[in-house]
Amino acid sequence: MLLVTTLFFGDIFVSAQSATELRQQIDDYNKRIEKLDAEIKLYEQELLKIGSDKQTLQNAINELNVARQKLSADISKTENQITKTNLTIEQLAGEIIDKENRIGKNKEALALTLKELSKRDDSSIIEMLLNQNNIADFWGRISELESLNESIQESVQNLEGLKFTLQQRVAENEEQKKELERFKTNLANQKQAADANKEEKAGLLTETQSKESNYQDILEQKRIAREQFESDLRDIESQLQFILDPDSVPQKGSGALGWPFNSSSFNPLSIITQQFGKTADSGRLYASGTHNGTDFGIPTGSEIRSAANGTVREVGNTDVGRCLSYGKWILVDHDNGLSTLYAHLSSISSKPGQAVSRGTVIGYSGNTGYSTGPHLHLTVFAREGVQVMGLGEFKGGSSPCVLQNVRIPVAAPQAYFDPMSYLPN
Repeated sequence: MLLVTTLFFGDIFVSAQSATELRQQIDDYNKRIEKLDAEIKLYEQELLKIGSDKQTLQNAINELNVARQKLSADISKTENQITKTNLTIEQLAGEIIDKENRIGKNKEALALTLKELSKRDDSSIIEMLLNQNNIADFWGRISELESLNESIQESVQNLEGLKFTLQQRVAENEEQKKELERFKTNLANQKQAADANKEEKAGLLTETQSKESNYQDILEQKRIAREQFESDLRDIESQLQFILDPDSVPQKGSGALGWPFNSSSFNPLSIITQQFGKTADSGRLYASGTHNGTDFGIPTGSEIRSAANGTVREVGNTDVGRCLSYGKWILVDHDNGLSTLYAHLSSISSKPGQAVSRGTVIGYSGNTGYSTGPHLHLTVFAREGVQVMGLGEFKGGSSPCVLQNVRIPVAAPQAYFDPMSYLPN
């Protein structure tokens, strides 16, 4: 039977096990995480394939089912990461206690050595010489003093080394605690995305009554509602005035923004489903004939990351009164003069006023708002040219978004930029 003793360290309880046992458990969880990573990649590939197929009710259901399996694997991976991190914290806690004990013993040994040296120092060299029977005994005492001095220097060096290692372990422990909190936040958001997926499937089956004709009718109704919203938004934004100062934003092609998702999981260029501006697809899909951002076809529940350092200005959700626009969205103001909008999210894990760094997870991808499949919509603005306002503040317009005074980011046409101009080459 494994003997486990509970210890209290800092603000966590840890279980004292041998370093070998802990290392083995950590390795086991690393293997489980690697296996889940491979499983998640397979689901991602399947979702990308389904997303490229024709929009039918069966494909929509298949997509939701595979997304649910992926989210389940995501949750399992995060739970394993939490357990592994707890074990790592336990391992570090044991090392810290060990280093503290060794420092204590070294201090005791050093104190005894100094006490002994103090006794010897009470006698002068002349007194020592006179108290010895012969010169050999005298030199023997001198040699003992030199040994004591060397022992003191060695103890001091050992203490300094142990103290440095202890500080490193404490820093690692604090870092692991931060990582643990991040994983716990991820887990909560992944579970929220899974719940949203379940509700979306139930709603789809209820709304369509499992009939393909009903599904196609719903798509057509959404398309008409979207066109009305776009027309209203175009009228609103045409009333806004903005003069761009070229020096207030980065040079195009400078790579001022990073990919807003894990580019090691997805090849960014291969998952673009809609480019910025006027394209053959935008003329077919949008009433205005233009698209104000770039769409990336990534599965529901994928981490969405801030493209640069900055501050979250505002977050919102347009899914009220069947307002078919951005769904759940986040607007981030960046230090470089740009602002970025992330839309159609399944969940939001950031809040207004929060400082974020390039790569900070701010939300999770989804299929909210007007969306024909899970994807991330990324818009880039000149920071000074974008504002968040209720669409009902403007006269005219009949879309639900205007009538319900839904708040979204709006900007004059001159304040919109092609995201690909600032993303990595």
